Amino acid sequence: KTGSLGYLSTFYRAWMNASADPCNDFYEYTCGAGKAQQRMSFDVSDDSITESMLTLLKNDSYFTDKVRHFVHDLYYKFKTIRTRNGLLEDNVAHSKKIFTDLRTNNPGVGFPALFLTETNAATPDALGTFLGYTIGKYGFSSLVDAGVDTDWRDPHNAKGGYALLIDQPATLQFATFYTKLYSGYKLTEGILSVINSAAVLMELDKPDETQARADAQDVADLDYLLATKYATNETTRRQYARMYNPLSVDGLQKLAPFINWNSYLNNVLAPINIQVTGAFRTLTMEVDKLSLLSADIASGAIKSRTVNNYIYISFLNNIYLPSADTKFSVLHKYRREKRPINRKLRRVPKSDELASEFTPTEASCVNTMSSYLTWSSSRLYVDANYPDEASRKTVREQTNSIIRSILVAFRAQIDILDWMSPASKRGAYQKIDNLVVNIAFPDWVLDDKHLFDYYATLTTKSTDDYYTQLDALKAFQLYESFSPLVGNKPVDRTDFSGPAAITNAWCQPGMNSITLPGGILHAPFYDFNYPAAVNYGGLGVIAGHELTHGFDDEGVQWEGTGVLNSWMDGNSTASFTNMAQCVVNEYNRFCPVGTPCVDGDQTQGEHRRQRR
Repeated sequence: KTGSLGYLSTFYRAWMNASADPCNDFYEYTCGAGKAQQRMSFDVSDDSITESMLTLLKNDSYFTDKVRHFVHDLYYKFKTIRTRNGLLEDNVAHSKKIFTDLRTNNPGVGFPALFLTETNAATPDALGTFLGYTIGKYGFSSLVDAGVDTDWRDPHNAKGGYALLIDQPATLQFATFYTKLYSGYKLTEGILSVINSAAVLMELDKPDETQARADAQDVADLDYLLATKYATNETTRRQYARMYNPLSVDGLQKLAPFINWNSYLNNVLAPINIQVTGAFRTLTMEVDKLSLLSADIASGAIKSRTVNNYIYISFLNNIYLPSADTKFSVLHKYRREKRPINRKLRRVPKSDELASEFTPTEASCVNTMSSYLTWSSSRLYVDANYPDEASRKTVREQTNSIIRSILVAFRAQIDILDWMSPASKRGAYQKIDNLVVNIAFPDWVLDDKHLFDYYATLTTKSTDDYYTQLDALKAFQLYESFSPLVGNKPVDRTDFSGPAAITNAWCQPGMNSITLPGGILHAPFYDFNYPAAVNYGGLGVIAGHELTHGFDDEGVQWEGTGVLNSWMDGNSTASFTNMAQCVVNEYNRFCPVGTPCVDGDQTQGEHRRQRR
């Protein structure tokens, strides 16, 4: 009843209904004793991560150097501000400051829904500057998206293995809302509320109801078109070769002259102080859609008034607004998450109450801090959970033993596939042999000087107020996101691309790597003292799941060193696709909450991995 096995027994008993027959109802057998709001395995793990970091943060004897003091001071500043009664007023003031900054630095783009005389169309120069400014200063995009990833076909180029991607519009709502859940009325009401809330924010008179509703309707219609007419569906976009379209700035200007691309990109890349020329190379993912959008804006098929209102409303929808009415929540229900500028993972801030002496405010603050300071928080987590060299070596050796066993078993499964040709099997073996496995944490976070140098440009002070610190953190996060474009280096396949302090694991096909951070290498998923069957059923399943990501419909497009280059021949690909379609068809029939049903095309990768 004590120790690792006692903990495991208690955890299982809290969920299992041993009276159920697993052959008839396996879900009832495994989860039937669970209660509403009961903490699931990922919740338990998240709590453990947060508590271990909080314990160390509140131990003053831990903070003996400048790097650690930086994390400590930031946490306590967040905690102090979070408990202030004036936080709501601070939110409003901060949003007003941001909105004023946007308008001051973009005088060529009006907002006629709010300022009635600002009816002039934005020039390509002004529009390019505005769209680039919102990304480079605030990390938010509309009409055109930009991000950083490996150069899919040339990641090992010694002159630079990363590329700037230009992508299709990021809409107000996620794509499925428009294809399966669309309600034009609800969307219009939500946008109208944003307009009215912006007037409250800026202390303006409420806009004329008739004109404001007409503007809201036009913006809603444009968002629908951006998600349908001017965007490629996500199923088609699972094929990456079609999106690999190298274009220079000059090439972009010819393709889509509705904005000045030089102005756009110079503003986008402001965090890393890059000034582009006409020869600067991008990967433009949806050339036909971008060209169509440009033509329709230039011709007036999309009204200039609507374009201006749209880009302002898109931006306002992502900052705090004092709500003018209850309809404001409608727009947020299906709001898309902000696209990451690169594919690095970050810990999502949570404020759940912990089953310990720590308060929700303390938990929220440490998690917010972790989401912005990926590597400082990783160092904190390592020091809290692997305090000496022996413990660090042990967790890696034990985890690696499980991973290697899974790789051997996976290779054996490929051996017996009768539908895969010998040549294609050699490609699969190459992926297995060249797989990079990142375990627990990156070594460099243990180097105080390296860590301090990494954050040297982050100049927050413990005396700064909450939003001054938060703005500095967001600015540094933008620098982090674009920094792979600096230095002309090939892709580092050992890059964790995510924190140690997170309950997650991930596969990066563009690096042919899987990462198992420290946050997943503990109970209830894994413990060295657990029976082998339990460890393989926990951590083993997670590792196998991520490994199989590299061999799903997206993963098979990348070869063993992370180059976009399919290694399956035609016959093997046809057989693979036919089997994938069986999974798609099966899950298309699943409707757990009524309509809409599961989209088997979009979920096929996950479902095939679960069936391994």
